[in-house]
Amino acid sequence: MKSVLTKAKNKAWVQFSNFIRLRDCLKTTGTKDEGICITCEKRIPFKGSNAGHFVSSRCNSVLFEEDLVNLQCYSCNIGLMGNYIPYTLKMLELHGKEWVEEKQRLKRKTLKRDLNDYQTLEAIYKQKFINLKK
Repeated sequence: MKSVLTKAKNKAWVQFSNFIRLRDCLKTTGTKDEGICITCEKRIPFKGSNAGHFVSSRCNSVLFEEDLVNLQCYSCNIGLMGNYIPYTLKMLELHGKEWVEEKQRLKRKTLKRDLNDYQTLEAIYKQKFINLKK
């Protein structure tokens, strides 16, 4: 059985993922219905898209970092485990070497979140998603 904390983290993630994917659909195609994968540049429907991490999402310190998560297709995010080389090249192109190196260091940072943190994140990203839907 999942702990209360795990359930809260998962609920926060769902809202965060919805926000990221809609943000990137709007940014890449100007529509709410489809977006372009950051790594392979394939056009994909919102409902079939993933929110893929540039820096491994196993660390709490990067899990909810908006600038480290972008719309990806299932194949790149899951099948190719992030499609890391094209992702890195894209991040270098967009942000430069210093930014990439700084963000990579975040995975070594320890961040503990509690129930309130996850509930707050859920509420924030639910509202951000609603605002984008308007």
